Formats: sequence, C-alpha cells, structure tokens
Amino acid sequence: MVKPVILLIDDDKAMLNSLMDQLRAPFKSEYTLEAVQSIQEARMVLAMLYEQGIPVKLIVSDWLMPPDRTNNLLVEICQNHPEILLVMLSGFADAAAVEHAKKFAGLKAFIKKPWDEEDLVRELKALLSVKERV
Repeated sequence: MVKPVILLIDDDKAMLNSLMDQLRAPFKSEYTLEAVQSIQEARMVLAMLYEQGIPVKLIVSDWLMPPDRTNNLLVEICQNHPEILLVMLSGFADAAAVEHAKKFAGLKAFIKKPWDEEDLVRELKALLSVKERV
C-alpha cells in the first residue's frame, strides 16, 4: 500500500532538515515525507506524485520563497487541489500576509519560525485527524 505524502518546502536547507528531523518519527508510520528547497522542485514533485496516483495530504511551506518572494504555489495548489491541507511557515509574515494566505491560498494554519516542535507536531496531527474524519 502506498502511503500518502506530506510535502515540506523551504529554501533554507538547515530549516528544511530540521523540519524533516522533527516530523520523521511522529509521521513515518502513516505518511511519506518529501522535502524540497524550491517552488520549482515542489511543482515537479507534485506532478510526479499525481502522475503516479500518490495522494498528497499536507504541504508545509515557507511563505517567502524566491524568486518573487511570495508563494504563489500555495494559491495554485488551493485552486487545483483543494483536498490538500496547507500550512505556512514564516518568520516574517504579518497579520495581513496570513489573512491573504487564508483567503487566497486556503491556508489551514500559520506557524511562526522558530516553532516549538511539540506544538508543530500537535498542530499537524490535529489537521490531519480532522481531514481523515471528513
């Protein structure tokens, strides 16, 4: 049986590695974790997963991503794959950015960098739990 995917996106390699390390143990039995460092990589991985029929349940992404310093990928995902839960990570987002993401990207949660590992895991498990019950 193919496990659904949690996709992690952050252009900061150290941040991405930390996120992978923190989520591996709590989620590895039910999900496959994939990590990419750019919006372009994320688009390629998403296309490949959908082509193979592998569901993506959750995307955890940095908000401010090069080249345009926004994350239009989240808006695209919301429009094309509304079944995917979207969580934004950012150390720089203000209330207006979060509201924009909720409205136009279907954002389900905002997690401020640096995050507390236990809070992060709890938040993601809660989102996935609600998604599984629907």
